[in-house]
Amino acid sequence: MKELSQSYIDRLEEIKEEIQSSELLSKFLEEEEEEIFKEFQLKYEPLLDELHKEVAQNHPLQLEVFEERLLDDGFEGLYLPRILGYAVMRGLINEEYKYVRPQAHFQNILVKICNSANFENIKTRTGQTIQVGFALSSNIWITNLLASFNNKRVVAYLDSLRSLKFRDIRDRRTAYTRYKKQFSNYNYLSASIPDNSSELSMFSKGLQNFFVYRSKNSDNNSSLIDPLKEFVVNTNLKGDKAHSELVLIILMYLNSDADLNKLCADHFSEFRKNEDNQQHLFELLNRIQTDPGMEYSAKEDLSISSTIDLSVDDEVSRYFTLMKEIHSKGYVHEDVTEQVKTYYDQHLGLSLENKCLRNVIRNYMSAFIGNLEETEYTAMFDLQKTMVSYMNIFSNEQFNQDVKGACMSYVKKLIKYYPDKRGRDYQDIKKFVSTSFVDMGFLSEKEVVELFKTRRKKKTA
Repeated sequence: MKELSQSYIDRLEEIKEEIQSSELLSKFLEEEEEEIFKEFQLKYEPLLDELHKEVAQNHPLQLEVFEERLLDDGFEGLYLPRILGYAVMRGLINEEYKYVRPQAHFQNILVKICNSANFENIKTRTGQTIQVGFALSSNIWITNLLASFNNKRVVAYLDSLRSLKFRDIRDRRTAYTRYKKQFSNYNYLSASIPDNSSELSMFSKGLQNFFVYRSKNSDNNSSLIDPLKEFVVNTNLKGDKAHSELVLIILMYLNSDADLNKLCADHFSEFRKNEDNQQHLFELLNRIQTDPGMEYSAKEDLSISSTIDLSVDDEVSRYFTLMKEIHSKGYVHEDVTEQVKTYYDQHLGLSLENKCLRNVIRNYMSAFIGNLEETEYTAMFDLQKTMVSYMNIFSNEQFNQDVKGACMSYVKKLIKYYPDKRGRDYQDIKKFVSTSFVDMGFLSEKEVVELFKTRRKKKTA
């Protein structure tokens, strides 16, 4: 984390002074009415929210330090429920929907809330956040946290938010997914730039998510450039493959600065000289292409192909030269289809290079079909020839199943959208599916009949 800029410190102090000298605070301290505290929140929390947004937009590496400043008693616990939610959502979780490591920032904010003189008024906005945070944390961590409080009322409140149902991963996943949706329009992600290998192993995955997030939004990333330059050339991390992966991801996702791009390209030039490293690159590409969270697109491939040296005679150049053709001319272009076939036949079917190539074409097809409106169904008809071409080139069952999945999802939408079985649209769709889906091996004739079979409504008693 970076030190908080003095300008932000000064503005926080101004807000704190305004809070402490306000008539609303004096009135609340005198009458201790909940309605007065709500009025107090409505007046001053927007000031803190506005400043938080500014830090998140322009200096995201300072976010947690900024939030720690809000733990000062002078802010009277204002805005703590919001940053408690941010702390819960920043934590990196594993496939079991548990935090990868204990969340100290979450704990610090929660302890401050529980020890606040305004605890009773603040806690009304924290229940769901604490419940989700506890669901993602270990039982040992929660038990130790509760043991740190002497106030029995606080302990009872926190203990009531521990739920046995969250022992089931399905319930944890559902709770986390629902809670995360509430933050879809908020800018709260921050990061720590590693300085050594131990920090790198802890922060690597979180940094990947952070880089992708910053690249997909209209945030000001100028404050990241210098820290990232230092990270790329950090000799403490030289030779660490996790470091090289992050350098490549910076090159793919955060490529707005020419000097940073040059440093990343120079690092990559050394990295690619080793054939094992080239295979590691394709392993990384495969992970990125198949991870929805990485939001892979043509932009990322073109960022690499436009920066690295494609004149070098190696697998990397051959692959990214093909990527330039696919992304510039389009995967439906006949010349591109021929080039894909030539490249694919030069590699083993299960090679990483071919796997990455299949991912690219599959992602294109799935995105195209998935974005079609119901009234645009003839575009799927037009795509059939291209689908068959690539299915023949790849001869890969997983690829076929992925394309089938995208097509079937769309066809089911069409059947709902066009309920008139005598209508021209319905009949055109049925005719196409009955012939093309059977020819492509997506459905048997019996399955087609079942798909379009009229479902009789159950008679009500």
